[in-house]
Amino acid sequence: MNRVFTCCNGLFQVPDETLLSPFLNARDLNSGLDWDTLEGMGITAGQINPGVVSQIHVHPFTTLVTIILKGSLSIHMKDPGTPDMRYTLLLKHDPDPGNKGFGLAAALTLPGTFIQHDNSQGREPAQVLYLTSPAFVFEPGPTPESMPTYDDAIVVRKDWARLAREGWQPAELNDPSHSYAARRRAMNRLARKSYCRS
Repeated sequence: MNRVFTCCNGLFQVPDETLLSPFLNARDLNSGLDWDTLEGMGITAGQINPGVVSQIHVHPFTTLVTIILKGSLSIHMKDPGTPDMRYTLLLKHDPDPGNKGFGLAAALTLPGTFIQHDNSQGREPAQVLYLTSPAFVFEPGPTPESMPTYDDAIVVRKDWARLAREGWQPAELNDPSHSYAARRRAMNRLARKSYCRS
């Protein structure tokens, strides 16, 4: 494809309270891309400002790779279907890696994992690239101020202790608006909207 994709549409806040720019995710209308541009994956730029701790959320249908580009970021996770407790990974960009590579670090989050991005100790914004497979589905609400019509990320609060008491089965995960059928309906609507723009 004879095109350079740039992250120039600005960042917008999503329900987990982080900032995103889906510059190479055709399954998000905010990207401005045609529906057929990139089907099997999505790339989104993200920023977690100093002092920000995201809501705990789950991506039930996508694998997420978080790559740190600038700053550092703690990622708290709880793997699905295991008795293991929550753990924390620290991603830190090394601007001078010497001969050790590019100074990049990444975390892999499998579908169904509880995840929280934490820059509460940071002195600068943590800038990241999120790679998802399959492409992350996001359907904006009718106005910029409204909640999304559909979002592959299910926000389940900020309280890890409460999630543990609930046996890692929060009600939000059983909401029909977050089902695979709801995802398919959102993809159909997004495809129609994308083709109408073309």
